[in-house]
Amino acid sequence: MPFSIRLVSGVLSFPLLAACGSGSGETGYTKEEAREFLGTTPSGEDICALEGWYSDAECDDFCLEEDPDCTESNCPDPANPSVRYRGEPGSLECTQEIGCGDGFTSFNSADCGCGCIAPEAPNDSCGGIAGVPCGEGEFCDFAPSAFCGGADALGECKAIPDVCPELYAPVCGCDGNSYENACSANGAGVSVASEGECSPALCGPELACAEEYYCEDTSCGAAEAAGSCQPRPGGCAEVYAPVCGCDGVTYSNECHANGAGTSAAYDGECQ
Repeated sequence: MPFSIRLVSGVLSFPLLAACGSGSGETGYTKEEAREFLGTTPSGEDICALEGWYSDAECDDFCLEEDPDCTESNCPDPANPSVRYRGEPGSLECTQEIGCGDGFTSFNSADCGCGCIAPEAPNDSCGGIAGVPCGEGEFCDFAPSAFCGGADALGECKAIPDVCPELYAPVCGCDGNSYENACSANGAGVSVASEGECSPALCGPELACAEEYYCEDTSCGAAEAAGSCQPRPGGCAEVYAPVCGCDGVTYSNECHANGAGTSAAYDGECQ
């Protein structure tokens, strides 16, 4: 339809133009404009009601009344430290069985995805999905079945002992170190993983030992052969029996090489 201007009684007359923009209807307001006007017309009418936006399958949070299209989510709150999501809706993780462990609640829906919710923990609990720490002067004590807090298991906060008996009953701590007894491990703020000394950790070119250990591997990492982490000696005899270390340095004896954090490649000075 062509645009026209008519002269009526000496006055220019223009056709009325409907307001344009996304979501405009009977009132001519767009949703953007309705938001700016806080959902009301200048005469105080409810724009959402006039436009039929209370049932348009879109959530309009600027309406005067609560929009039924704005439904609250029934999904577990991801900000809650007791909630751990394993996968998004439709992901491969959510098509498989979700193993959450004893006492945990699993969830899996097309809207939320899938995951686990930890049980309500007692006040003295620690670890778990949220990794709850203990207070000052306490350590997190895990039962043997908890595998040092693996699989989000909970532990119990206990006081760190000040004095321990001189008793040799070695245990392996959850930090991977061996201790003289369980009390000594707890005194270091560590729970016991198992009785007996820790099995030597494996090491190699791509797997370094802790700072106080060295990698005992006479092949020096050849062909990615795995060695074992051994404690560095605290003192060595001053005996000259030279060895060539895996680091290419000559040491006066093997003990000194181990103390420097390396294994002996072969006897004698480096060639």
